[in-house]
Amino acid sequence: MIRVLLLLFFFNSFQTLAHSQEYKFSSTQGEYIELEDYNSLILQIGGAWTTWHLRIDLDFDFPYFDSTFNYIDATDGGYFGFDGSHTVNIRLFTVAQELDEVTNVFNPSSDIRYGFREENGLQCLIVQYTKVRFRNDPSIWVHDSYLNYQHCFCEDGSIELRIGDTNVENSPGFSPGEGFYLIFNNGNVLIPTSADIGLANLGDDDKGYFFHGTHDSFEIVNTYFDAQGLQSIPPKGWTFRFEPKPTNVQLIDDHKSNIFIFPNPVGDYLNFAVEGERPEFIRITNSFGRIEMSFAPDNQYLDVANLASGIYHIEFIIGEEIHTRSFLKK
Repeated sequence: MIRVLLLLFFFNSFQTLAHSQEYKFSSTQGEYIELEDYNSLILQIGGAWTTWHLRIDLDFDFPYFDSTFNYIDATDGGYFGFDGSHTVNIRLFTVAQELDEVTNVFNPSSDIRYGFREENGLQCLIVQYTKVRFRNDPSIWVHDSYLNYQHCFCEDGSIELRIGDTNVENSPGFSPGEGFYLIFNNGNVLIPTSADIGLANLGDDDKGYFFHGTHDSFEIVNTYFDAQGLQSIPPKGWTFRFEPKPTNVQLIDDHKSNIFIFPNPVGDYLNFAVEGERPEFIRITNSFGRIEMSFAPDNQYLDVANLASGIYHIEFIIGEEIHTRSFLKK
């Protein structure tokens, strides 16, 4: 009897694990677009605080692993979570940072800003670190050292870290080839630290998807203690992306489904024809796996005029099936 119960326990555990949400990761050159409409943390909390914690209510339901949330808890240092306290479910460039001294509280040049905007047909929350610096960085007085970056959370569950302009060449907070440091005693004491990038499962902070390496040479490990985080400062526009993989769907061989796209190569408009049930959702990715367009179609053509020249993959999601095609943008 005990053996049967144990077998049932392991079988049920395996079933739960097998159906848990999975993510795919990409690290590619992208764009960095400043927020135009935003809320200012400095205005909201009344000044530049070294540590802060903010609950941001969402305009959409945000899926994370096997749960869905209508808010995100943001904490200083690139930590995000969902339990109402200082959580570490999501780690996005977790460096100890602070703001410049506030000279104009109504128009601060150094700030944490957040707002919503539509990207690729999806509603997204953007948290933007504007001209922040490594905590206790003495180089700011001579070299004006700073970092700019964004965290992006979209309604399809995708999560991105985007790097903006940086000036840390003379800062003791980062050393090329070595990594990041905590700064003490005016830069005379440096303690190695990690700039973590990763997603932790809600049930176990040590399990998930964690970055290890430089922006152009890395691996993703499933245990936090096996990762050393980011060891480089990427160029402006570099994007780290976690994208949830479709669940309970079947990938269909291109040559075995009745979906046609034309013309190919394409200039401005890509037409598609489907024999049978219409697609519920369409997604276009570039050759690096980055999503360029994502939407529910309301006609039988796609405006691809703004895509750069190159090879793209298009996914048609119909029921529990994903049908894929490729096309060349002229």
